[in-house]
Amino acid sequence: VREYALTCDRYVKATGDHPIKDFRRHFESDFLQFIKKDGLNEHTQAKQLRQLQGFWKWAFEEEYISKKVAISKVRPTQREPGIYTIEQLDRMESFISKKIESVPQLQKKSVQNQLRAFWMLRETGMRGNEVRCLLLENIYLEKRMISIREDTETGFRIKGRAEASVPISNRLMTFLKDDLSQRENREKYFCDTSEGKPQWARLDNMTQTFSRMQKQLDIRNVKPLHGFRSFVATRLLENGIDLSITRDIL
Repeated sequence: VREYALTCDRYVKATGDHPIKDFRRHFESDFLQFIKKDGLNEHTQAKQLRQLQGFWKWAFEEEYISKKVAISKVRPTQREPGIYTIEQLDRMESFISKKIESVPQLQKKSVQNQLRAFWMLRETGMRGNEVRCLLLENIYLEKRMISIREDTETGFRIKGRAEASVPISNRLMTFLKDDLSQRENREKYFCDTSEGKPQWARLDNMTQTFSRMQKQLDIRNVKPLHGFRSFVATRLLENGIDLSITRDIL
């Protein structure tokens, strides 16, 4: 909603607050020039134009305008996906572990959940939302397996709408055995506040946590959560795992 409101605000500043029916073709180029001057990169420009197209599609469907408005698309240069190095991940783990020892008691749970999310992302390549909404009951140590299931309480839906499972690596197994043995009765989620609620209410909050961590460690050009998926995929392939098996794990 904030992003959509920002697009609307930029459009009005670029074109003036005109009646919807008075749209003119040059308004699109006025808007594009405005966001370019605003310093937005190509990928953000493309996103702003998509959101503007969404508005005009809605306006036509609601019969505020009689003709469809087609907004041109910007095709940004595709960037290589950033991948964490092992050295960067080691620094991240050390950073979180030291932080647990130094923060006030009230903040320890939050930092513990950062460490939990770090290990789950690092060892499985799961998506951020899959980790954020992972229920403890879906972790099966005896089967060395984690089930990806939908959660009505958080509204989490599986991408592709098909339940799946992820194998537990040796390193993750060592972490989980110790971590799960110390859980409180009220905890339901892998990253739990101790009150049966996930640490992060939204994926954005989780992303921001890891983004701040990256800045503090001077780790650049890697998406905070997706970088873990890229790391896992690359490591599997480098170690001779078949492409189809790597695809299925991810």
